[in-house]
Amino acid sequence: MRKAMSLLGAALMGLFQGGCNNTPQEDVPLVQAVKTGNEKAVKQHLNKGEAANQKDEEGVPLLISAAEQGDEKIVSALIQAGASLEEKGPHGESALLVACLKGHTRVVESLIEAGVNVNAPCKISSEFLTRYYTGEIVQKAGGFEWEYNTISPIYAAVLNGHTKVINRLVQAGVDANVQEEQKGVTPLMLASLIGHEDSVNEVLGAKGDINLADNDGWTALMAASGIGNEKVVEKLLEAGANPNIPDKDGWTALRLASLGGHIEVVKKLLAAGADVNARDSEGVAVLVAASGTGRANVVQELLNGGADATQEDGRRALKMARLYGHQEVVKLLSEAGAKR
Repeated sequence: MRKAMSLLGAALMGLFQGGCNNTPQEDVPLVQAVKTGNEKAVKQHLNKGEAANQKDEEGVPLLISAAEQGDEKIVSALIQAGASLEEKGPHGESALLVACLKGHTRVVESLIEAGVNVNAPCKISSEFLTRYYTGEIVQKAGGFEWEYNTISPIYAAVLNGHTKVINRLVQAGVDANVQEEQKGVTPLMLASLIGHEDSVNEVLGAKGDINLADNDGWTALMAASGIGNEKVVEKLLEAGANPNIPDKDGWTALRLASLGGHIEVVKKLLAAGADVNARDSEGVAVLVAASGTGRANVVQELLNGGADATQEDGRRALKMARLYGHQEVVKLLSEAGAKR
């Protein structure tokens, strides 16, 4: 009985496998073949002259669908059959942008070798980008602040920290100074804000303008200083970032680091020549702003770095510290010569 059951099972398995193997590949529609990664069926359709620029039921070009899946072989087959490299999907996305967002390095390489424009921007919705964003920074900040935005492939790769993709784009001559449409954020600034050190290193390899500012006057160094990423700050300073560039309100990287209580960043900025007595557009010095926060260790570091507590700045700083009850700061300023 057991032997009979085994023979029956083997016969059924053979029938099942035979049925699968005998299914003609051309009976699988090209769109379905691409979506399911059926390379053999895709090539059979294309070899018969079927159009490579077809779209699925949602209006997504097949090349974009294959790029999203990371199927390098199908991507290559579609390209060879004449698929448009620059055609956009229903959300404004391109095959290269999607591959960069997903981190599919080999697909990116195939597209580059085929001659895709590595700087071609895409105007996409925040809803679409949120589907692909894998980090936490944007979510913690309440999401993307725009409905539609024009971004480049390298921006997409930096967003998710895909360093191999960034490296490949840099090798292909990507423009490191490209700025997104809404706020003028650069890839380097984005990498610095996210705090991804490896991404910063790769973008720096493109040798763009390290001091390029966004629409608010923020630089990559300001972004890194504001979040307190010591390693990124160090990398940027070593690469020639200017610590004394002010934003449109006159705030500097030192001001941002001081307000955030990022003491190690404060030390590095001062060592790099940051102006400890810099004032914002309203005439408020860094020492005054820091004293108002009650961060005694920052105030002490600013004083050690040459902040003048004996003049008007010292008086205003002392007033701020007294106003908010920061007694330790009051003591430090008084010992440094601040007068009421």
